[in-house]
Amino acid sequence: MLKARAIQHAVQNFESYNIEGESFDLSQNTSAKSVAICDGFSASAESSAAENQMQTNLVPSMDPLKTAKKVYKNLHLVEIQLQIKNENRQKSAIYCIFNLINGKFYIGSATTNRINVRFRNHCINGTGNSNVKKAINKYGLQNFYFLILEYFPGIVLKENLKKAHLNLLALETNYLTLLQPEYNILKDAGSSAGYKHSEETKSQMKETYSDAEKAVYINAAYQRYLTQQNLRERLSKLACKPVILFLKDEKTVHSKYPSVRNMAKIFGCCHKTINKSINNMLIFKDIGYIKYDDKTNNKP
Repeated sequence: MLKARAIQHAVQNFESYNIEGESFDLSQNTSAKSVAICDGFSASAESSAAENQMQTNLVPSMDPLKTAKKVYKNLHLVEIQLQIKNENRQKSAIYCIFNLINGKFYIGSATTNRINVRFRNHCINGTGNSNVKKAINKYGLQNFYFLILEYFPGIVLKENLKKAHLNLLALETNYLTLLQPEYNILKDAGSSAGYKHSEETKSQMKETYSDAEKAVYINAAYQRYLTQQNLRERLSKLACKPVILFLKDEKTVHSKYPSVRNMAKIFGCCHKTINKSINNMLIFKDIGYIKYDDKTNNKP
């Protein structure tokens, strides 16, 4: 690379150069000038090709069809739909729905054993992305591919956004940022930030219910909120209520505990197990019965 640049500089300025033992005086030697020009262009071309190859290796292909691990065609055929279901059991992945007519596509993520569910929601049932639904209705399902861009290792369960699920969403966000899919409404996986209802939708939402109906729904929602608040307070009090473990004769006290959770921690079990024993009068750990510690020994 350095050699090529030096040669080019010498050619342009008709100077002499000495690189790696090669010496030419371009101001006086016409044939040398010609050799230098050819040599310079050759070396420059080789260096540029090497740089381009390096950049190609560093930057992934922007075409989902080239990066996909699996490509499913003829999605309108039942056997292909069954193939998608059978080949992706117990797997999680980043998937893509690709429009062959205009090259537009949608990218999403699926937790473990949910790839087929996501495929059917988007492509069969029309309950997924609205842009994909409109495109399939317009162009026909036969003009779409379902792609697996990348399988995600391990088991991913959508439970309170645990670490594995967050990592899957982060991978999806990377694909969204890199490939810029046209059908995706949201550009950040797992977030509704940036989503806006159309003016038509807003108008329909306002006109759907009268003021009286709105008042009824608002009041009902508020009552549910109060009920949930009361339920949480009641459950909190019960969780802190002392309990007694009796032997099977229901008279002899085996042990006492300041709360259900404290007892569960000591016995190494779930607090739900203890609540179930109390509510259904079941024998606990083959020891006896559990009751709340109050004057009547009954649950309030």
